[in-house]
Amino acid sequence: MISGIELTDGTTTITLPPPNLRITDEMEPERVALLAMDQKDPAAVSAAFLSMARKLLLMCARRNHPDLTKAQLDDFLPPSAVLPLYTWALNKAGLKMLPLELRGETPSG
Repeated sequence: MISGIELTDGTTTITLPPPNLRITDEMEPERVALLAMDQKDPAAVSAAFLSMARKLLLMCARRNHPDLTKAQLDDFLPPSAVLPLYTWALNKAGLKMLPLELRGETPSG
């Protein structure tokens, strides 16, 4: 068992280890698609990001729990937990999240 963050529903525990580089390479199509999205629709961008983040977390969890389904993991992950776990996973893999900038907008200063 690879160590990581433990998620539990009271009866079952899932140990979510950090990703390895192979996993993060598999996420490249989702990252490219997310960056190519029309930034004028924040709801669509948020939904695409949430989907991508959940996919990464599922791939991490499957390192310890190969038979885990998306539905089973979703039972452990309320939407409010996805971003902190996604950020933790990327940081543990040595990657840092960069802020997204909306096209056509200038930073306020």
